[in-house]
Amino acid sequence: RDLKVNNYSELLENHFHFWSEIDHPSREGLNIALFNLQNLPANILETGTSAWGCDSSRLFDSYVRIFGGKFVSVDLRLEASSWLKFQVSSSSSFFVGDSVNYILNDFPKLGWERIDLCYLDSFDIDWQNSIASAEHGYAEYIAVQKFLKSGSNLLLI
Repeated sequence: RDLKVNNYSELLENHFHFWSEIDHPSREGLNIALFNLQNLPANILETGTSAWGCDSSRLFDSYVRIFGGKFVSVDLRLEASSWLKFQVSSSSSFFVGDSVNYILNDFPKLGWERIDLCYLDSFDIDWQNSIASAEHGYAEYIAVQKFLKSGSNLLLI
């Protein structure tokens, strides 16, 4: 919580040094997305709460805590949000449920006019049945479109 960084690049470096793998496959995409936010307050939506792996939920919480904004994450599983809920700032909220249903029915109640960064990573791919993951990712994309404006960043993982 006392992390002192001057820009997103220092934040990213610190995050992947302490909370993930320095060469994690998601790092470059997150680097580009945070670069595009320009260290400004941002509204960030994540599907697929991540408390392990690249630990993106912790990264997004750090971003909004340092640079301002709000972060919301939704996942079917309770484990990730239960693990993180006492480790994040008041700028972050976690919801348990189906991401598409949440985006369509509950997310609009937050009153956000736009999403600055949308990180869609909620359905782990089963290489024996990749269609299910693709269809779910597409449904999330369709659901979130009305919140994406000029300058919004969308990452599909």
